[in-house]
Formats: sequence, structure tokens, C-alpha cells
Amino acid sequence: WSADCQKICIIYEDGAVIVGTVDGQRLWGKEIKTHLAFVEWSPDGKNILFCTLNGEVHVYDTEGMYSHRVPIYCLDNGTEGAVAIAGIDWYAGFIGPDNQVPALCIGFENGRIQIMRSDSDDKPVLIDTQLRCAGLKWDPNGTTVAVAGMQMQSQVSGADREVGVVQFYAPQGQHL
Repeated sequence: WSADCQKICIIYEDGAVIVGTVDGQRLWGKEIKTHLAFVEWSPDGKNILFCTLNGEVHVYDTEGMYSHRVPIYCLDNGTEGAVAIAGIDWYAGFIGPDNQVPALCIGFENGRIQIMRSDSDDKPVLIDTQLRCAGLKWDPNGTTVAVAGMQMQSQVSGADREVGVVQFYAPQGQHL
């Protein structure tokens, strides 16, 4: 759903996209020539971000026209396009060109995360959570992002086991 809850974007893994209104009117549909994993509206409702299965994020306008690709800085050279996205969340409370608070959070399964001020931010906050990331979500105030995942834990017996962990981060990247 868009932040104003007036539009919905439905994606299918095969690349099919449908955008409609709250009253059921279909605005447009198209086939994007890639496999999709996630979708996220910009806070102002003017753009839609599509995350591919191979870890790319593409920006389209609300008419379905391609705009640009979100730069990914949190992955090592050579791994971009090879690591799956675990989650994307754009906090909708900060709207306007003057706001410089990082609010777009993109997390990858390898535990790397970037928090951006916009979908074209060239200096995002970079975090390595050391988790096998499963998902992420901003709190209702946009002051904390929760990152859920799995982490190896050493046992007294010497064996390692994987445990579920939730880590919390401030928009500037501080581990809380």
C-alpha cells in the first residue's frame, strides 16, 4: 500500500505488476523482465521500488515508467547481484526535500544493510549486522529499525548452533 493507503502495488515473482486504487480500480499492469521479491512505495507515493531476486532495486514512477537503479554500497565488490535482499522498508513519516534523516532501509541476507536519505543517496549509512538477515522494519516513529535474523552461538559443549536474534539500530547506524 502507498503511505496514504490510496494505492496498492501487487507483484508476482515472475515479474508481473499490478497497480490499483483502494476502490478496486486497476491503474496499470505490466511485465517487468526480471523476477521480483519485494515492492516498496516512496513516502510521497511518487515512486515504486521493485527488489529483484538477485538483489537489485529498481525505481519506477507511478505510471510504470523505469527511472533508475538504486545504488548498492553495502555489498563487497563482485557480490552485488549475487546476494538476495532480505527486506526493504521506507519510513513514510519523513516527506520533503529538506529532510536529511536516513529513512530507506535495504537489508541483504548476508547481514549487510544500507540506510539511505533517498533512493539515490550516494553516502548511505552502512551496517554489517553479522546476521543471516531474514527481515527488517522501522518502528512507527522512524527512530529505530529492527533487523531479524540468525546468528551462530557457541555452546559450552563446543558445538555451535544458530539462534534467532533481533538487533535494533538508529537511523545513523548506531547499534542500540
